[in-house]
Amino acid sequence: MDTYIALDLETTGYSAESSEIIEIGAWKVEKGVVVDKFHSFVRPILYIPRHIQELTGITDEDVKDCETVVPVLLEFYDWCGNYPFLGHNIKFDYGFLCAKGNPVGLDFTVRGTREGIDTLKLCRELLNLHSNKLEDIVNFFGISIEIKDSSTDKFHRALYDAYMTKLVYDRFSLVYSSIISVNSPERLSDNAGYGKVVNNDTLSFS
Repeated sequence: MDTYIALDLETTGYSAESSEIIEIGAWKVEKGVVVDKFHSFVRPILYIPRHIQELTGITDEDVKDCETVVPVLLEFYDWCGNYPFLGHNIKFDYGFLCAKGNPVGLDFTVRGTREGIDTLKLCRELLNLHSNKLEDIVNFFGISIEIKDSSTDKFHRALYDAYMTKLVYDRFSLVYSSIISVNSPERLSDNAGYGKVVNNDTLSFS
């Protein structure tokens, strides 16, 4: 898969039904090259929990003047088109997009045809590591980039995590080029349970 959207969300919790999106970050990749990016804060209805503020660095002050979820999702939906999605635990992010988009008529499934690849799934299938958190996978592959802004270019920030996921996928494509699951996206499911934690190594909002 060389054309896709690498995406990540930051949210107020783990359940797509009861938690809210507070940040969307995504990179549009065509033939392996980044051609565009999308980034937006989202103002939640309720306050951002303190532990989420500490984890992400995103405060209520940061989002107080931002758009709420519907206009942001409208823009993001148009930006995505029918591109496949790439994510680390993509089930989590995709579940939130579907859960928040469906009530306002946004079909992120593209009539059930949306495809994607989950780097978390690849890690579980191809690596034998104690932790499959995005930060640990980045360290495992020896990925390093120049930090421009320490307040935003860090783990648990959507745009940064989405880009790190893209770089992790690049490594999988290089090292495991003959593995079908690395190259072939699968149809994504909008199962409501996708917004929920299933294993300790997904406890990273990434």
